[in-house]
Amino acid sequence: MAHYKRSHVVSIRLTPDLLEAVREQARLDGRSLSGEVVSIVKQQLATRQVRRGQPHKITGWLAHLDVPETHEEFRSARASASAKLQQGVRTKGRHRRA
Repeated sequence: MAHYKRSHVVSIRLTPDLLEAVREQARLDGRSLSGEVVSIVKQQLATRQVRRGQPHKITGWLAHLDVPETHEEFRSARASASAKLQQGVRTKGRHRRA
């Protein structure tokens, strides 16, 4: 007899549309609904590249553009942009009074 690892039952809520989409994918992949959900979860966990102690990348689908990759880079860029904007507003305000 095969030795199976112990598993746990987890209840989740799915909208009817999402449930039907998972059922259809399970049918196409030749899996049970439960097997398909496990496959999807494993696939998502395998694609995660986040490691402890390393900055979390925030670019997602914008990765091909020249955008900040981490929250720290984003905060720095935002502070710089805000300072430039405030300087521009102050400069325009002086010209109007003159």
